[in-house]
Amino acid sequence: HESLDQAALFAPLAKAVYRPRTVGEVVRDVAAAIATALAAPRGPVYLDVPTDLLGQPAPEIRPAAGAGPLTDPAGVGRLVQAVDDAEQVVLWAGGGVHEPGGQQALGRLAERIGAPVVTSWAGRGALAPEHPWLVGRPPHEPAVARLVGGADLLLAVGCRLDATTTRNWTMPMSRRLAQVNVDPAAFDTNYRTDVAVHADAAATLTELAARVARPSTPNPVPQIRAAVDERLAADPEAVEPLVLVAAIERAVGPDTVVVSDMCIPGYWWGGYGAVAGPRRLQYPIGWGTLGYAVPAAIGAASVGPTLVVCGDGGLSMGVGELATYVQEQLPVTILLVDDGGYGMLRYDQQRLGDPLRGVDLHGPDWAALGAAYGVPTTVLDRIDDRLAPALRDGLRTGRPHLVVLHARLVPPVTTSPRWRD
Repeated sequence: HESLDQAALFAPLAKAVYRPRTVGEVVRDVAAAIATALAAPRGPVYLDVPTDLLGQPAPEIRPAAGAGPLTDPAGVGRLVQAVDDAEQVVLWAGGGVHEPGGQQALGRLAERIGAPVVTSWAGRGALAPEHPWLVGRPPHEPAVARLVGGADLLLAVGCRLDATTTRNWTMPMSRRLAQVNVDPAAFDTNYRTDVAVHADAAATLTELAARVARPSTPNPVPQIRAAVDERLAADPEAVEPLVLVAAIERAVGPDTVVVSDMCIPGYWWGGYGAVAGPRRLQYPIGWGTLGYAVPAAIGAASVGPTLVVCGDGGLSMGVGELATYVQEQLPVTILLVDDGGYGMLRYDQQRLGDPLRGVDLHGPDWAALGAAYGVPTTVLDRIDDRLAPALRDGLRTGRPHLVVLHARLVPPVTTSPRWRD
């Protein structure tokens, strides 16, 4: 509260900043802030209200009614033509398809035009894991990258073809690229966009699915999944991580939200775990977001049972949130994979042949720490068949629980040091 200009601190992070200084401005700006936050593309808004105004009388604030979905009929017409002209279409779905009706329209479109569906991390859960046209494997996998690069048309809907998703834009691209997004900035990519439609993803998918169809074609998805699974099975360093992924799949229910931190086990779940539904994976993909999951789970737990996947470094950054978990009796189970430090950075240094610097951490006795906060704690010394029941039992209690797993894992090919593998 001693900041000279606190709003300026948030300006680079927020969609908009409001600084009301009178009661009338507060009434006006609160309504405007709500409308701005909810308008497409949605985003956080910062409202700076002086404390001496909070006790003053004010009229009721009435936020304006939200606008309907953004549509582009002419753009849909161009998409119909692009799909009709293409022999093989691949759909790339992002978080924008999670708006009402988007998942159903995505599935109908994939079936009507015979298009495999690749998802960004935000788009995971857009289709059920067993959907026949869902690739369900990360785009960094060689077989998935070949699928995208070999298509006549990539239709990217509600997503950004950003650096982390496309290996710094080195992934092969389809002959033509069409993009649908409520944010025109998404079209500013290192790939050439041939058809750009500035519109709501769900509404556009619904319209497109009603207007296009083509004769049924052989579905390549089973072969792509098999190729990825065969590659993983031949990699001895993938054995333990995939056992961990399978254990999480057996433990979580269809309503469980998994909040993955930026850590090696989080990378594996974020890329390879079966996500049951929209927004059931919260994953801050990018660089520099270590420590996100433990505090973020407080919000997710207001919706239902929540599993945190993190490392010892990530939990150490927010260990005080255990007190919040207990005080509010939140339905959060933490899977803490303790590798004695910053495992991803350690892997980087080992891969480059550098001396290890600043990556090994002195951690606490986790069972004693859990007991100090009143959090029941299970400690496992290796990945085995005890993991799934331990996670399941923690989630079923509906209260805070900590499962500590001592293991060192190698990161998957979705992480930048392995993009060239």
